[in-house]
Amino acid sequence: MLQLFRYRILSLLREKTTIFWSIAFALILATFFHFAFSGLGEDLKSISVAVVFDEAVNQTESESVVKSLKQIESNNKKLLHVKTESEEDAKRDLKNKKVKGIYYYTPIATGENPIRLCVLGSGLEESILQSVMESYNNQMRVYTTVMLEKPQKMSELMKFDYGKSMVVESTITGKEVQSYTQYFLALIGMACMFGCFIGMDSASKLQANVGALGARRCITSTSKAKLIFVDVFVAFFVQFISVLVLMAYIKGVLKIDLGNHIGYLVLIAALGSMIGVSLGMLVGSIGKVKEGAKIGILLTISLTSSFLSGLMVSSIKGTIEQNCPIINRINPSSLISDALYCVGVYEDMGRLQVDLLLMLLLVVLLYLGSFVMMRRVRYDNI
Repeated sequence: MLQLFRYRILSLLREKTTIFWSIAFALILATFFHFAFSGLGEDLKSISVAVVFDEAVNQTESESVVKSLKQIESNNKKLLHVKTESEEDAKRDLKNKKVKGIYYYTPIATGENPIRLCVLGSGLEESILQSVMESYNNQMRVYTTVMLEKPQKMSELMKFDYGKSMVVESTITGKEVQSYTQYFLALIGMACMFGCFIGMDSASKLQANVGALGARRCITSTSKAKLIFVDVFVAFFVQFISVLVLMAYIKGVLKIDLGNHIGYLVLIAALGSMIGVSLGMLVGSIGKVKEGAKIGILLTISLTSSFLSGLMVSSIKGTIEQNCPIINRINPSSLISDALYCVGVYEDMGRLQVDLLLMLLLVVLLYLGSFVMMRRVRYDNI
């Protein structure tokens, strides 16, 4: 048995393309993320923004809004340079590039989102204005919900300064977090999913109609169940080690805070690796599909899953949670990144347990499916 493990590990490590996508690519991408995000905001100048108030907004409310926006800081510097203007003046300033955007403010009672944003570009400053708007609108929704459903709590809520709450990015635990941390967490999810290529390689080595090695293994005296077990374990082991190396690199070298619950991080890495490998084995065990098509299927699934978890667009995961939360419950990358959030940011063990159970369910279903697919294959001639 030990010889089987040894030979399979050596065979897998010789697959340079598979090893690159499963191990090296995530490390390279994490390094690029680090260089792209390092120093973000350190030299950022105050962003000029115009605020246009609806006629129904009274003076007290308008002054409160302006005060809240002016209090927002980044690295102890004022983030926004706010000026109140008429709509005509604001549009002229936006066209002449004197301001980067226009906030349109309507009374809270008229809708869920009191602030709307108008911009002409799509750069960093416009993205920051978008983030500020989303943060403010989210906080106002909390305010109106409490006002309507629990008016007895209004006195406590009125003591909370919404302007100051946006000054520092932090969680309810009081821990300060960087806005780009989510990209690294989503990257770990992608790395787990890319274990599908190792899983597909393992499945193909058990098929006699794919290559000479598969044919030789199918006629060996070793039982197929034992071969499947060895391949599953070796694929998981290699992928698991690669994810742990990525986590150690992100936490130890790039200094991204993943929390101090090492045991939970290892468990998340294990379940995430199992999901990726089992997905690859399931697709790889489809005998009549060409290898190129299998790679295309796995690449599409992996990248779509990573996209929906926020790897490319930071706000997509929150949008899905508001409109169709079931997607976040069945998307492996979203479950992995959310579990990492629970450990390193939220410190929400109840939510973490739900994520881990859903991940375990995916592991069982995928491994069961792949095992059935591989066991049922029979050949007339080898």
